[in-house]
Amino acid sequence: MAVFSVVLFGGGLDCFYESVSFIAAARARGDTAILFLRGPALRAFVESRWSLDEALPSPESFHFQNKTPRRS
Repeated sequence: MAVFSVVLFGGGLDCFYESVSFIAAARARGDTAILFLRGPALRAFVESRWSLDEALPSPESFHFQNKTPRRS
C-alpha cells in the first residue's frame, strides 16, 4: 500500500476532475492518495461549489416570507 499526495495549483476544473479520477484509481488499487488544492485551482473549486447564485437567502427575506399570510 502506497501513500502519496497530489498538489494541484492551477489548470482549472478540468485538471481538478482529472486529479480526482487519478485518486479514485489509486484508491481502487488500495493506495491512499490525498489531493491538495492551492491558488487558482482552489479558487475555481470553491467558486464552482458555492456560487453566489446558490447562496442562502438573507435572514430579512426569510422573515419576510414567514410573515406573509398564506392564501387558501
